[in-house]
Amino acid sequence: MDPNPPSQPIVAKLKDGTVVKGSLISFEPDRNSVLLQQAGSAAPTELPLDTLKAIYFVRSLQGDRQHHKSKAFTTRNPPGMRLLVRFHDGEVLTGFLESPLPWPKGFHISKPDPRIPGFMLSPADPEGNNERIYVVNSSIMEMTRL
Repeated sequence: MDPNPPSQPIVAKLKDGTVVKGSLISFEPDRNSVLLQQAGSAAPTELPLDTLKAIYFVRSLQGDRQHHKSKAFTTRNPPGMRLLVRFHDGEVLTGFLESPLPWPKGFHISKPDPRIPGFMLSPADPEGNNERIYVVNSSIMEMTRL
């Protein structure tokens, strides 16, 4: 077993439009922060969760410009609740909820539970660069169960 396993590459998108790429060091939603090693930087970067829109756990930091993103569900997708998430900045994601409902009363997102900062989403596109996405509740404009 490798004593220094490679870190998970992530792309953190902030609410102000900033994009930070690097390798995940630590992610603890209950501590409300993400610690990452930014690409090309010597010192780790800590990002407060309330500044983030989403954290994209990716296959590579370069991505694949030849891949045409798909928001459609396929027969190869995992079972689970299908969601469409629309962020305040207009970005739309489709995917599968990886956990129980993040709100005690279902999908009433105007008042999400403040003790739950976000949730994991498995993207609908199994061939895309995104493996999983942590969606920060406060960055959501609307969400629909499909």
